[in-house]
Amino acid sequence: MQNATGNNNTHNNASDVAYETLLRVFVPISFIITLIVGLIGNSLVIFVIATNKQMRNTTNLLILNLSLADLIFLIFCIPANMVSVYILHEWVAGTFMCRLHLAFQFITVYISIYTLVLMSFDRYLAVVHAISSMRFRTTKNAVIFIVTLWVVVVGSNAPSWNDFNFVPYNHSGENRSMCIHMVLYDKGMTIRIIKKRIFYTCFCVFGFCLPVLLICVLYGLMLRRLLFGAVPGGNQSREALRSKRRVTRMIIIVIVCFIFCWLPIQLVFTTRAWDAFPENMEWHLVHVAAAILAYGNSCINPVLYAFLSENFRKSFRQVLSCGRLRLTRMTDYERTNIRGMEVRPSATTNLLRNGERVPVEEEKQNLNEEEDL
Repeated sequence: MQNATGNNNTHNNASDVAYETLLRVFVPISFIITLIVGLIGNSLVIFVIATNKQMRNTTNLLILNLSLADLIFLIFCIPANMVSVYILHEWVAGTFMCRLHLAFQFITVYISIYTLVLMSFDRYLAVVHAISSMRFRTTKNAVIFIVTLWVVVVGSNAPSWNDFNFVPYNHSGENRSMCIHMVLYDKGMTIRIIKKRIFYTCFCVFGFCLPVLLICVLYGLMLRRLLFGAVPGGNQSREALRSKRRVTRMIIIVIVCFIFCWLPIQLVFTTRAWDAFPENMEWHLVHVAAAILAYGNSCINPVLYAFLSENFRKSFRQVLSCGRLRLTRMTDYERTNIRGMEVRPSATTNLLRNGERVPVEEEKQNLNEEEDL
């Protein structure tokens, strides 16, 4: 439209200017809100878990990892995208920062979704194999899984590093530049078209569809046990079962929110990779809305924790009021094991685990690692 003439093209130019002005106002406002809420919320989550030994259990370490991924996304992705695309219309940070910016977008998505898979697996073990999984569900193993996840995800995304760069372009006579994934916009080279389709199809399958399927299977097995079978580990009290279901419900809500926020942009990426996404103003607005929704997911989890978890709510309140972090140890334990049984063993009694007797002191130590959210 650079050399457009005539009333129709003038009208189109005016529409483009109005549309761009609208985006220039609305998108940065939404990004700023997401950035502020996300930075405060995720920092609080990390601080609360890191400074409270009582909060350091397998589930909460995975929550910390989820918040860390969200925090990295908020710091490296949202400000750069907001300033370069919607304010300056120019990428000024250089090639390295462009590659880092885009690499973290994909890395943090993979980290987030597979952390949710690990959280679902942790819930499955806690509900279905409460006693036998106690030696496996330790903070040490949680840290090993988290570190392994980061190594695998960063390593698998490394080959795409050189495909991220910033390019100049001309818009209505104005010289601009933007940081992009080169294969997504290059339609002239056959090898890049193939690479583009492979990359974004794999991103959709391995970064969304497969982990969501795994989560559904795990929760399906878990719900079947909760609804139709006895939970291993004895006759647990109603309070114990309520606590277990409360934690499970919160994680399900976090997962549903992630799926809701990331499904639209996954569809946009996939259809664009296969050249099936219309290139017009209306569908560009769909793309922008999908991006805002996906970015918003990085700030909503702490809000969910505050509403759904009493311990997180108390901890947030105490940190914000500069109070000392003190949790009632017996208030909100994750009663996924033998705690809450009608018959409690004495200090000299042994428990059975997989047909073998286990000292009560060892069981107590494991139980202390099973605190609630």
